[in-house]
Amino acid sequence: ENDWSAASYWYEMMALTPDKDAEIILTGLFADSAQGDSAVHGLFEPIGVHTEFFCDDDGMPCVRLTKQPIATERLEYDFVNQPDLAQTFVVTCALMNIPFRFSGLQSLKIKETDRMAALIQEMGKLGYILHETDDRILSWEGERCEMTADVAIDTYEDHRMAMAFAPACVVMPEIRINNPQGFSKSYPYYR
Repeated sequence: ENDWSAASYWYEMMALTPDKDAEIILTGLFADSAQGDSAVHGLFEPIGVHTEFFCDDDGMPCVRLTKQPIATERLEYDFVNQPDLAQTFVVTCALMNIPFRFSGLQSLKIKETDRMAALIQEMGKLGYILHETDDRILSWEGERCEMTADVAIDTYEDHRMAMAFAPACVVMPEIRINNPQGFSKSYPYYR
């Protein structure tokens, strides 16, 4: 089975694209997956991405991602069982102007970098003021600041920072990703 964590970045691109007729097909993803990150397909539904499970002509399980109306004004979720999805949802929700409160993030402090601090820093460059509470909650209530000129996102040698911020170019084509080679850890052909 393919990796649902990696699929989350394609969901992010679909959520961010202004093209109402966009469609992405990802192969090798199962509806009854045991991967915790398979929750991504349900989590993206209220923020505008519909998932259709089907099998291609060779019987390979696939998902088709399409746009749908946004069905929420705010997203709250406990990521304790899917911490690798948190960065994707922080970037996506902020860029879609959807306030959020994400809990269960305590393990982000001890990943490849302190991902909570990194998200606060890098989202600040894009003009979003995030708040950390109790070393386990990250929230955004719509507060904005001035965007940094010539935005270059630092990845902190963390592959998930690089991959979560790369789709932001769909709505902010001017941003750059510093040290994008971090992709190679988990998704070597992600470009």
